[in-house]
Amino acid sequence: MTSKLSADDVPVIGHCTVADGGVVIEAPGGVEKPLIVDGKVRAGDRILTGDEAAASLKFIDGTHMILGAASTLIVDQFAYESDTEDDAAHLTLEMGTFVIETGDLGVSADTFLVYTGDTTLSLRSARIAVRVDPLGYDLVTLLPAKTGPLGEVLAHNKIGVQILNRSLQTLRLGGGEEDIPAPLTMPSGVVSETYGGPGMAEVLIPPDDTVTDDGHADAFQPFETLPDRFLERQFMNRQVFPHDGPVKTGDGDGMLEDAFEGTRFRLADPDPEPSS
Repeated sequence: MTSKLSADDVPVIGHCTVADGGVVIEAPGGVEKPLIVDGKVRAGDRILTGDEAAASLKFIDGTHMILGAASTLIVDQFAYESDTEDDAAHLTLEMGTFVIETGDLGVSADTFLVYTGDTTLSLRSARIAVRVDPLGYDLVTLLPAKTGPLGEVLAHNKIGVQILNRSLQTLRLGGGEEDIPAPLTMPSGVVSETYGGPGMAEVLIPPDDTVTDDGHADAFQPFETLPDRFLERQFMNRQVFPHDGPVKTGDGDGMLEDAFEGTRFRLADPDPEPSS
């Protein structure tokens, strides 16, 4: 004789600390109910926020997660100090904006996995912001650490791999058949604007954070405002062209950089070397 576990028999792996606006939790089987402060979260739950809503979750390993407006999260797996299964966190972000600060499960590599469309993010002691758009492209940014090391994110799909290991580095994620372009470091103001919304302002870039912009904030254009898919183009001088070894060049080395592909294009021939 077999018996089915009720929802109350599934271990609690977290609880809600903020529920601002319409927030719903759906247990396996499709039973929905409002998620309120101190509401319990279990593996298998689906959490949805309304158009003007926000929610904050705290998991038993110390992981903290913010869901912005119109966001959907699925807790696929969450086991911490479990006697029956290996410790791991697997989360699916279906749509919306999120901030995730990993707890103890993020200390080991390949233990804390986040799925966004066709891309898997492996977090290691990281704090990230993610924007998921099923009809467009997804974004992930490595946020400054509040305490301790910065951490890192390994992003991979079927054909590409990239690593985020510098503060405010950002990846634009396409489909599973597209390579993952090289990361671009965004100004903190652009990060706040990109992921902004209810409940997001203070958790993205804390007011006392020491991160400084890279000097291009005034000329910076968000992804969606550029029709040619280039996030940012800027003229730069470089002393070495992409090459197997160093190349001596003059002061006229104008370069056009494609920030997504990480490719530099020569805009002008270098000045001739003076004769000896």
